[in-house]
Amino acid sequence: MEDNAGLKIGQVVKYTVTGVDQQGQFEVQRRYNEFLAVNKALNERWPGCYIPAIPEKQFIGDKDEGFVEERRQLLERFIHECSKYQYIIESAEFQMFAKEGGEVTERFEKMPKQTPGQILEKFRLNFPKIQEESANEMAQYRDRINTFSQFLSKCQQANQQNRDSMQQSVKHQKQNSDDYKQLYTILMQYEASALEYFSENDMNSRVLTHPKAGDLNENLTTMVANFRNPFLEAAVWIKGEMLDIAGMLNAMKGRDLVMKRQLATEGRKRDDQQELEKLSLGKTTLKSFFKSKEGKEKDILRLQASIEQANVEIEEFRKLMNFITVYQGQFAIEKFKKDKIAQYTRMLNLMAIKSVFNANLFT
Repeated sequence: MEDNAGLKIGQVVKYTVTGVDQQGQFEVQRRYNEFLAVNKALNERWPGCYIPAIPEKQFIGDKDEGFVEERRQLLERFIHECSKYQYIIESAEFQMFAKEGGEVTERFEKMPKQTPGQILEKFRLNFPKIQEESANEMAQYRDRINTFSQFLSKCQQANQQNRDSMQQSVKHQKQNSDDYKQLYTILMQYEASALEYFSENDMNSRVLTHPKAGDLNENLTTMVANFRNPFLEAAVWIKGEMLDIAGMLNAMKGRDLVMKRQLATEGRKRDDQQELEKLSLGKTTLKSFFKSKEGKEKDILRLQASIEQANVEIEEFRKLMNFITVYQGQFAIEKFKKDKIAQYTRMLNLMAIKSVFNANLFT
């Protein structure tokens, strides 16, 4: 899968997403907001699962050429990261993003809400090897998740400092290239004026503007244009690392949200039980003060049904919570760590290739 260069249509920038899956090739143009929408939908509908993150929304300077190019690279990274996970690219959310025409943001918002049981069933289909473990192993997984989350949070702080440093280096490197070009331009102007006069128009006294040197000014312009700033590559890579870490942290936050939903359901059940006990004993409550006997009987039936449904959901939440804990503690963290090592190696290889390319420009 690939996210090609940003295409400006009026004041809107669109990115062409192309790829191949089991159904064949696809190609679609998406705005940044649609990337944002699919990322949000995946995080909400796959709670606790690793979903690659995308660059943050920016309101000022988001049409600048440099910003658009960096965003394109980071969105391309997002697509490539998604392609590593079968559960993402085969999901209804990603298929809608990659295959359906037109604006998809509102379609994500209209997707039906999922019960914890539906989420659990979907997870079991996509991760068939995961089984509920013993209480001791579950405690170890929880500790591993908490420890890894704390480590990633520290990494984000360090990466932000490194990112800021690299962005300053990008500016210095660009200025340095411009200064070199300016230096050679000044020397060529000197040869074409003062040196010509001093040497009484002896062309052999010239160096940079010697006929055999060709059009050095044009060559310098081409070299500067083709030079690949290594600090820019490093800055984009660091930002990509930050987004990957954000994706894993979001997965861990998703696990916490499932727990909060379970606790909220347990709280509603307790409130319903208290209300039911009072009504069953014939006591008047604030909710039933103005109700008839028939109305109170209907409330009793409604509360009983609500409590039964809550019991089902609480058990589903418990199983879902345990499933996510095993998934993160046993699989997701280990895969993430291995991917980071592989990405670091690829980044070094890429920087080496571009360093050789830059060196060849000056030979």
